Amino acid sequence: MDYAITVKEMFCLKKQPQHIAIIGGDYIAIKTAGSLKNLGIQVSIINENETILKDYDAEMSLSVQARMMSNNIESFNNSQVKFIEKKANKFNLYLTEENQNCLTVDNVVYLKDYTPNLSHLSLEKAGFETTQSSAILVDEYSKTTKSNVFGIGDCTNRMKLTPVAIAEANAFVDTVFGANPHAMNYELIPIAVSTIPEAATVGMTEAQAREKFGESVQCYRHEFKPLFYALTHESEKTFIKLVVEGQTERVLGVHMVGEFASEIIQNIALALKLGATKRDLVPEGTPVLPVEAT
Repeated sequence: MDYAITVKEMFCLKKQPQHIAIIGGDYIAIKTAGSLKNLGIQVSIINENETILKDYDAEMSLSVQARMMSNNIESFNNSQVKFIEKKANKFNLYLTEENQNCLTVDNVVYLKDYTPNLSHLSLEKAGFETTQSSAILVDEYSKTTKSNVFGIGDCTNRMKLTPVAIAEANAFVDTVFGANPHAMNYELIPIAVSTIPEAATVGMTEAQAREKFGESVQCYRHEFKPLFYALTHESEKTFIKLVVEGQTERVLGVHMVGEFASEIIQNIALALKLGATKRDLVPEGTPVLPVEAT
């Protein structure tokens, strides 16, 4: 896109901008927006989807967006940039008709559609198969369609997270060189979103759970003031949501927004791997509110 820069180019700017527009709405765009805001930069997000973080639980996404709004980060959802016009040292962004706005900013950062750069590798000529999203196709043991070549990390069609790539590398070494073949388990991987405050998630979203288990799914939510702020006048709240299979009360997913969410969810992930139920995580008498189906 004309006049838009990458995040690497943003770090090379010689002068701190007053106002930056970010094109994108996934976790990379959201955490970048929060970091820039804390540096004193005005931030506007242009997101083509109905909500930010569209692949996460809907309530968690809405909670993150509400925190962003309270931190004066503006978000234009259901919006796309029609074109960018450079005027002196500024850039005018003209958005789609649904949001007939013209934003004037100092810089535009493009943070969406991250895919592996395979265009100049001629992989097809070498016999490698790729996916429609321009990723190298691998099997459960990270083997490509060339039996003596393996692929791990962001070049593949799997989860693009650093700890996952490290775990894939360990599994590859054990399988090929350690005579201990085993495949990665991608279920119940805790994921942190470095927003301010943090957001974190593990397991199924409500939508995923209802698609698999139907009407038996029950959801519970709670919003509370953390003990860390109990004796202060801060209004900071923590949001947590449990997605539960109703018949067995097995917890299918947990989604959280608040300070230290990533550390808490990391521990909850272990409990879910052991088959934790709602009763294990929510003792009798704890005030949680049932959530109607969304």
